[in-house]
Amino acid sequence: MKKKLVIFLSLTAILLSVTALVILLPWGSNLETEIAVTYTAEETETVEGVLVRSEMQVDIPGGSSVLYVLEDGERAAKNGLLAKVYKNSEDAESSRRIEELQAELTSLQKAADSAGYNSASALTLETIEKQIDLKLSKLNGYEEGGNLTSLFDLRKDLTEMLNKRKVYLQKDSDFSPRISQLGSQISALKSSMGSYNKILAPASGYFFSYSDGLEFITPKDLLNITPAKVDVLKEKAGKAQLSNTAKLVTEYRWYYAFTVPKEKTVRLSAAKIRVRFPSVSNEALLAEVDQMVKAEADNEDTRTACVLSSIDSTSELSESRMIKAELIIKSYTGIKISTKAIRTVEIDGQEVQGVYVLKGNRLTFKQIKPLTAFGNYTICENTQKSGWLALYDEVVTVGKDLYDGKIVR
Repeated sequence: MKKKLVIFLSLTAILLSVTALVILLPWGSNLETEIAVTYTAEETETVEGVLVRSEMQVDIPGGSSVLYVLEDGERAAKNGLLAKVYKNSEDAESSRRIEELQAELTSLQKAADSAGYNSASALTLETIEKQIDLKLSKLNGYEEGGNLTSLFDLRKDLTEMLNKRKVYLQKDSDFSPRISQLGSQISALKSSMGSYNKILAPASGYFFSYSDGLEFITPKDLLNITPAKVDVLKEKAGKAQLSNTAKLVTEYRWYYAFTVPKEKTVRLSAAKIRVRFPSVSNEALLAEVDQMVKAEADNEDTRTACVLSSIDSTSELSESRMIKAELIIKSYTGIKISTKAIRTVEIDGQEVQGVYVLKGNRLTFKQIKPLTAFGNYTICENTQKSGWLALYDEVVTVGKDLYDGKIVR
């Protein structure tokens, strides 16, 4: 386990970086400056542990004759349809094809109905194009690893709006032949298919088409946790392998079990803590510290077993088991400056830390209140007081014979 300091740029800093994060300007003799920007620094502890949830495997036959009706991570209602099991793979493929054709048919029918000039619900061209721009904007901003169902719906909506635009711009556009063709294809496929068996959800939850065989481990198994029990969980998780057996995550709250050395225990004594799982998301989740249990007094093991829990989650986290986490111990937000810019001067008989700021061609000394230091930089409090360092100040990092009020050329 290694303590480290992770530095995150604020939105302000990101915007500034478009032009330059550090501005070096030659003023007089070797005078260099930089712009003071907002930064957030986090002091973290990295641990490795096991995620435990309330979940169950679902007995669904494998093979190409099974057609799942839900995407991974999608919500399933109790007794809701999870899958269709056909007699052969050909029928399953026909069912998939029917869904594709039906989606296209519905889109064309909506376009023909709502974009028709004689329709009371007809949209204006301006409204249609605004909706197209909105869909394209969402599509461009779609991040890899997002929900596949939402991406499919977005594509479907965009296709529908493009069809409406075509109807509006081309009065002779007629989708009737294609609509008729799609209807015939769907009817032909249905007539060639046999029946299927329904697989219903035994409980409500989040559906996944695979599992790792550790679904029998429940949050109750984490009661009275010990470092030795955490080791056993990690050993099992390390050997687990994914299979095609489906599962349901029946509760949204997840639990995370791990160990920390004795000297780190005091750092986790708060009732709540923010935690990040870098391998799946950069989002910091707020978790409750449920348990902190030391090893037996006569045991040479000096570690402490910990259990966190939270209802904050991401879809990717629901798919994870053994995973590394960053426990955010402290967070500092303030103004970032180079440590070498800090100078100590005497004011009213007292030594004061501060920096020289360039305003026009005049140097002004401003006081600072350091919060933390990392590498070659220091984060200072944004006091918003007169005479103190302020956001966007042009701070002198290199220079000789500096003093308050000096004129530089």
